[in-house]
Amino acid sequence: MAVTIYGPIKYGASRGFGEIYTGDCSTAANLNSGLHFAINILSTLLLGASNYCAQILSAPTRKEVMDAHKKGDWLDIGVPSFRNLWGKRIARRRKLAWFILLSSSALLHLTWNSAVFLTSPRNQYHVAIVTSDYAADPVPWPTNTDQIKDLYESIHTPDLTNLTRKTPKECVDTYMDLSSALGDVVVVAKNVTMRDGLAMLNNDTTSYSKNSSLLDAFWNSGVQKTNGIGWIYGHFWMCSAILAPGDGWCGTDTVAKEGAWTLDIGRNTEESVFVEVDHCLSAGSEPWTNQCTVRYSLGILIITCGLNIIKALCIAYTWILFHRGNKGSDQMAPSEWEESKSLVTIGDALATFLKHPDETTAGMPLAAKEDFNKKDWETVKDDALVTIRYNRLLECRRWFVAASVKRWLLTVAAVIATLIVVAVLLSLGFAIQKVYNIPLDFVSLWKAGLGTAQPYATTMTTLLHQAFPVYLQFWVAVLIANFPQLLLSALYLLLNGLVATMIISNEWNRFARERKTLRLSSPHGIQRSSYFLALPYRFSIPLLVGGGILHWLISQSLFVVDIRGFAYAGTLAAEPYVTDSAYDSTVIGYSLIGIICTMFVAGVVLICTVAMGSFRFTGATMTMSDGTKAEIQMPLASTCSAAISAACHRPLEDEAAHLWPVMWGRVPGTDRWCFSSAREVLLTPPEEDEIVKRDQQVVMGKGA
Repeated sequence: MAVTIYGPIKYGASRGFGEIYTGDCSTAANLNSGLHFAINILSTLLLGASNYCAQILSAPTRKEVMDAHKKGDWLDIGVPSFRNLWGKRIARRRKLAWFILLSSSALLHLTWNSAVFLTSPRNQYHVAIVTSDYAADPVPWPTNTDQIKDLYESIHTPDLTNLTRKTPKECVDTYMDLSSALGDVVVVAKNVTMRDGLAMLNNDTTSYSKNSSLLDAFWNSGVQKTNGIGWIYGHFWMCSAILAPGDGWCGTDTVAKEGAWTLDIGRNTEESVFVEVDHCLSAGSEPWTNQCTVRYSLGILIITCGLNIIKALCIAYTWILFHRGNKGSDQMAPSEWEESKSLVTIGDALATFLKHPDETTAGMPLAAKEDFNKKDWETVKDDALVTIRYNRLLECRRWFVAASVKRWLLTVAAVIATLIVVAVLLSLGFAIQKVYNIPLDFVSLWKAGLGTAQPYATTMTTLLHQAFPVYLQFWVAVLIANFPQLLLSALYLLLNGLVATMIISNEWNRFARERKTLRLSSPHGIQRSSYFLALPYRFSIPLLVGGGILHWLISQSLFVVDIRGFAYAGTLAAEPYVTDSAYDSTVIGYSLIGIICTMFVAGVVLICTVAMGSFRFTGATMTMSDGTKAEIQMPLASTCSAAISAACHRPLEDEAAHLWPVMWGRVPGTDRWCFSSAREVLLTPPEEDEIVKRDQQVVMGKGA
């Protein structure tokens, strides 16, 4: 909001756009890249905050969990969950806030990388192709164009005022450089004279003398008004004898490999008429020293401001909801407050179920998430399964089993599918540039630059300018260029959920090895606070940094190219280059090196995620009855509320377990496997004479 207010006051705005900087092109490009980097840092932080709030909003309350358990259903705890949002599992208001929060994030990613953009200058100039004996032509060229008239006068002065003679190679090198301001040029033919009668073959007007020294003229080379994208193809006049439109790219190498430089002055007639170039008379060129501009879109800033206000309201609502649920209020009875608490972390769930065990999951020893995927939970209470489940704990498990097959398939398939699509588009880009004879080695691609507009690296130009009116072209280009940002945000949420599931399961499993305090979103006493974004910093920070780098790389791989058009006023004008909005244009540019870097970083993130899945859960080492050493794992609860609840049926006398360091295992003298603050817990099955019959135990609810 501050930027939206400060920008127009500081820099002003005209027709919805303002200028932050105007000057040196290199400085402007660096400033633009730096601002985009800053924008993507902010967007990454905001995405992280939104993801955290989305997790809180989708986190169930104890009441919602209890209601689900009574129906034979379970909810996710500790991760952002689509499962919880499905159906009537959580309150409608929180689902609505979640939807608004994520929708505002999606719309932001579609716009704000184009809130600031680089505007590059390109200019229109005129080309006149003349006979070798042009100096002997006493008749002014029959044209209404002032610049062409100026050229006629300039070439008929004794010292060629305002014109510089250039060799064919020098001329091609000069006018292929689209980053410079280019003046008008007279191209002198070597093998044609006025007596050949070849003047203006492209014009069927009878007023033109066929014996004029003016063979041909290009009225709007450099930046043409046709489709608003003439700057891309304006230099193709130099390749008129080599390439038909659409057959390739006109570059310095294209002309050089043909040997002598020839032009086709009969390009629109039935037969081509080729003339060899002897030399050029150029009005010169000069660097664009003070015309490169970093601009901002006031419309996008206003949209961004509005969306951020909506997002801020959602975050404030989330905070109020979370604070009220975890702190309670004077109007709430203790039982009501307990029921309304959001179970954001695994520690929250452990605390509430240790404090008030859930009778629905009583009598389900060693139950894991996979057991609660069955429709009939009564089968989970079968005592005959205890031995089978215990043997399951002795199996070596790796992190990937913590997440469901569905979650793995969805996440990995989405990332791979995206990489395949990007690879296909990259191959098309390579194919196009190969046809254009553009060098494709790494050094050449790197020199082309990240986020740098190249005329041969644009896409959807014709469609953009033919299908949409001028006032919509910028906005359509913005939406198309930023659509990959939206996809990346969706992939980030999927990866974050997958990584969080594995991390949570690893933390859960550590309770079998060591006694630990619970990690709560609102800790009390010696309880620990939750990690940022439900992940340890050693995982959350690299994930955020990777996401931020990817967002920035995408902004430099597919971007809006804004061109400010200039008209060359002629060799005799006091101000040779004047702005002309008729030549302004907006297209979508791409950078192959940017796409390659994006794919590389995305591939590294995917490989690291898959590699995490290969990590082995480290269990607790114990001595079996036969004296051998074995490693035991906890029942894999993952994020399943029912499996978490089933492990929390502590002994009746351990009523303060949720406040103290706890450890998972078997309470001595019982067959009860649970979390307990007891001084000693065992990891071995009970001996027959050690078991205290359940019907003789005084327990809360049913036995374990």
